[in-house]
Amino acid sequence: MRLAFLPLLCFLAAQAPDPERLKDTLSALVRQGTPAPGVMVAVRAAAVPDSVYVGQQATYQVAVYISDEIRLRLRRNPQIVPGEMRSIIAFDLAQPVLQERFELGTRYQVHVYRRAVFAVAPGIHTIAPSRLSYTLRSGPSLFSRDESRSEASDPIRIVAVEPPAAGRPTGYSGAVGRFAAEIRSSARHATVGVPFTITVAIAGAGNVAMLPRPVLQVRAEAIAAGERVELDTNGVVLRGRKEFDWVVTPRTPGQLAIPPVRYPYFDPYQRRYATAVTPELTVQVTAAAMRPDTIARPAESPNDRIVTALRRTFRGALGSPLSDRPIFWLCMASIPGIAMTVRGMWQVRQRRASHSRRQHQPELEALGGDAAALRSACLAFLRQRLRLGNEISELTLLERRLRLAGVSETTAQETIRLLKLLEAAAFAPYNPTMPDVAAEAERLLDAVDREAISVPSAWLTVAGLFLAVAAISVAQAAHAFTRDRWSELFADGVVAFDSGRFVEARQSFREIGQRLPRSPDAWFNYGVASWALGDTGGAVLGWQRSVRLEPWASDARRALRTLAPGGGVFYPVPPFPLDLLAVATALAWLAGWTYWAKAGRLSGFAVSSLALALALAGTVALQRETLAGRDLAVVASTGAVRSLPAMGSDPIGSVRSGAVVRIVGWQGGWGNVLLDGGHRGWLEADRLALLPAD
Repeated sequence: MRLAFLPLLCFLAAQAPDPERLKDTLSALVRQGTPAPGVMVAVRAAAVPDSVYVGQQATYQVAVYISDEIRLRLRRNPQIVPGEMRSIIAFDLAQPVLQERFELGTRYQVHVYRRAVFAVAPGIHTIAPSRLSYTLRSGPSLFSRDESRSEASDPIRIVAVEPPAAGRPTGYSGAVGRFAAEIRSSARHATVGVPFTITVAIAGAGNVAMLPRPVLQVRAEAIAAGERVELDTNGVVLRGRKEFDWVVTPRTPGQLAIPPVRYPYFDPYQRRYATAVTPELTVQVTAAAMRPDTIARPAESPNDRIVTALRRTFRGALGSPLSDRPIFWLCMASIPGIAMTVRGMWQVRQRRASHSRRQHQPELEALGGDAAALRSACLAFLRQRLRLGNEISELTLLERRLRLAGVSETTAQETIRLLKLLEAAAFAPYNPTMPDVAAEAERLLDAVDREAISVPSAWLTVAGLFLAVAAISVAQAAHAFTRDRWSELFADGVVAFDSGRFVEARQSFREIGQRLPRSPDAWFNYGVASWALGDTGGAVLGWQRSVRLEPWASDARRALRTLAPGGGVFYPVPPFPLDLLAVATALAWLAGWTYWAKAGRLSGFAVSSLALALALAGTVALQRETLAGRDLAVVASTGAVRSLPAMGSDPIGSVRSGAVVRIVGWQGGWGNVLLDGGHRGWLEADRLALLPAD
């Protein structure tokens, strides 16, 4: 039979771990919790032992009795919800124990669920009743109506006391259980100024997840790094292993001796204090051959290596993007109004020119068929209408100017053909008369007057609108970087890095980044210094911030791409500069409205330009949100992802340090995160480092 159950954890405390004793305990629970005659379903609970030390494992057990008669009438699998536990940390252990028991002719199937619980504070702790819910058929027929029923256990009390003060060793920090200690180094031979990793592992029976960090004494610069926890819930006693890392940077050559690490703990089974001791560790340190300009260190997997160079030039803080400046969008909004104003001015100019043309009509009619006079009159009108100089005598150039002024190709070609005909007749040896040419000239000049616009005015307007947007770009470029006294602190950080003082260098770069959030050089160097110290989360944090300020920066992108296969760096940044997209949007918007002002209608080119501008504006908005990364965070340390915001909840996977996750929500000290592949889970808030904002 299968029961849907929110998992319960169990533990046998106050005695040495013994599976046979646990078996006896379960048998006693089953025997003592026998239901009264006539009771078909019952729930019994117990805690063994009911008096513990703070941090000692106790066993919370729930036995569910279901008779064969009830099992045959069950409509669906029963569900049991464990009682609420306060000031208690719980862990799931092995699968439920299934037993069968006969009592006065009634056979019960007994399911025993177990949970290992640890009191985190002294006092009397009450575990609320566990409740069993099940549904039965009211009659023998499969179509009988359902009856919902529930049963509950009694509340259970656990008394927790502090470990005794008598005999408490120096350095004791609250570890309770039975443990052993190990130590190892990532390198047997090291170099001055090049960091390596020292790992101390504490393993044994007890709540290893809550073990405090031991004290490492070493004559070198040591920085506490990551922690890793492994739990074994398959046995009758909760066991596990917790590893603590330090990044050690030697300062002098020679033999670096790491004294034994002493880890005091309280053994609740023997009721006395003990100390786990590691052996002494020795690392041979040699002098550095040269100053480190680049840093390479092994990552958490053997194939994960990054070599990246420090940035040595400080350019200051980037100015805010064009898309964040109100003046940019004000100019964008003013372009349609300017285009309408220019269109109105062109129409007024055309009406004035048309009036001027009508004044020439009687003159053309009076010329009759005189070819030379007609040619001179036509050229004079075109010179005045198009504001041309003496170059109008070049008919090829005149045709080009007609087309630039907006005259259609047919009208321009017919006008040039007429002028060539008049020129041939005017310079002929004889002066022929052409009575029908005056009407044709009048028709063509009217067409030029209607179609042409003032070319100098058009180009002047377009240039003015373009310069209005270009001026914003120039102002942006002029104020893109600000230099001040932070240049000196940046130089100090570079010197400290070259000298192998990576902690000091990282602090300098971090201070600049906090004071100048839009300084890509400071954030990039912060990532390099963090990587040199073995802090993968800090390295990804700095490089992510740097690449979101400068999406085109090849060094930061290369570092993140190298780290991505092993480190799970999600949410890449497209390499599109935000200001370039904004300028492209402004140019497309400007081109569309300029062509509308010129043609007086929404032609295909104008519609395409305006549609492109709107699409680019949407891309700008999307890129702004991508670069901001307001809901992204970097995982600071490797560990489990939980199904619920509680340490005792089931792990649904693990995430490595340096992974970038999306924050969906917060609850207490936990963050609900979205992982790569669409998976969701809960991480402790102190393991999440939000990306810095402007």
